[in-house]
Amino acid sequence: MKMSQKTREELLPCLRQRYASRNREGKGRMLDEFCEQWQCDRKHAIKLFSGKVGWGGQVGVKRGAPTLYGPDVVKVLDAIWRVGEQACGKRLKSMLPLWLAQNCFTPESITQACEDSLLSLIEAIEDLSRHLKNIEQTTEKILTEEANLADRHTVELIRSIPGFGAKTAPVLAAFLPTGFEQWGSKKQIVAKLQAYFGFDPRRRESGTFKGKVKISKRGIGIVRTTLFQASFCSMSHDPKLRQYYDKKKAEGDHHTKAVIDLMRKNLKRVVAVLINQKEFQHLDEKTA
Repeated sequence: MKMSQKTREELLPCLRQRYASRNREGKGRMLDEFCEQWQCDRKHAIKLFSGKVGWGGQVGVKRGAPTLYGPDVVKVLDAIWRVGEQACGKRLKSMLPLWLAQNCFTPESITQACEDSLLSLIEAIEDLSRHLKNIEQTTEKILTEEANLADRHTVELIRSIPGFGAKTAPVLAAFLPTGFEQWGSKKQIVAKLQAYFGFDPRRRESGTFKGKVKISKRGIGIVRTTLFQASFCSMSHDPKLRQYYDKKKAEGDHHTKAVIDLMRKNLKRVVAVLINQKEFQHLDEKTA
């Protein structure tokens, strides 16, 4: 059922008043009826009736972290970045004093007010870049100097799969449980690892309410992120996975759901190369 934002704002106070005046059993019945009628999650309905969230978002309130820079700063920075052929942070920092001194993009009063903010923004970007570079160097050092031969061999096997690189393969190898090869057949191992990492399908249910099927997210979040990124990249390196993704999109699946299906396929490949102890080779795979 759909209704206008104005109607929702008028209806919500009445629903909250009814919810507050009921006992535990009455609140449960009200939640069941509301979730069935509006097809929403039960936890969201509880927060909605308790006043912790708004219906469709609070009017005039922007979600997320507060912005540090106003639209004037962003406008000037975007203009300089585009004229500078989308330069990196280090070069952009050197360009800013020269461009701002010429007053090419904004009046002098705005330029003076924005210059310090722009320079501090570039410094923050550079700090993050240095931090990421240090992490990459530390990871490479661990793999080349401190990791044993078995761990290095595991990483190399995973990297042979299209989409896995120098950052994603070590993360996945680090969180693989010890002795997972003894969990049964390859199909059983894939199903158990899928649940272990938290992207197995689960249906939210509570009483008579039955929600949509979503991934459980009960496992290791960093591994889910790693597999998602690797699966997204694999479409650029593996025509078969790209074809499978396009097929799912044509069937009406959302982008995220299609990539999660690729995650399952890539997990099958990881299990296969680690159990067989052979690098990945393209074979005739089923596209279903």
